[in-house]
Amino acid sequence: MHETQSPILLDELQMLRQAGLGEKVIAHSERVTATALWLVDQLGEDVAVDRERVRRGAVFHDLGKVEDGGVLHGVVGARLGRALGLEEDVCRTMEVHVRGGVPAEEAARYGLPPGDYRPETLEQRLVVLADKLMDVVEAGKAASAAEALATLEGLLHRFPDLGKDAATTARILGLAEAFRAARRENERQPGEQAF
Repeated sequence: MHETQSPILLDELQMLRQAGLGEKVIAHSERVTATALWLVDQLGEDVAVDRERVRRGAVFHDLGKVEDGGVLHGVVGARLGRALGLEEDVCRTMEVHVRGGVPAEEAARYGLPPGDYRPETLEQRLVVLADKLMDVVEAGKAASAAEALATLEGLLHRFPDLGKDAATTARILGLAEAFRAARRENERQPGEQAF
């Protein structure tokens, strides 16, 4: 087996470490980044997606775990990212990746500050989906991102703790289905974007 190059650049890795992110979370971020880029490749060349925005959002998505290991880590990460001078889209990806993207009317239920935490761009949705696929793989419920994607609905229903709650599970499954639809649509009509 040969060594593959990390999707996290050395300066990004240094930034994560200097912020205080642990090696376990960095390794997770590396797997999420590789998975997000795999999802981009699965969509095909005719789908307009900014690969670098996906990569950067995935690299930094869990930055907030240096201060909060719970649902607020997305909001905390965005605050830290802005202080570090990260791009606003990367900071927004951090905010919206938690719980599959929480709508404004549900924010208080999760203890989030008022606001809409749903992913707005294709790039953000890919990071959210990649993060959940890696959660499934890291929990030992699938051997790969491809297997996790193919069996996600059954896995989330069989292991409800992976989905956290019914609303989060529904949001994640919605993202997965939208991704599959975009992939199918691209195969029929290049240039169209459903995800």
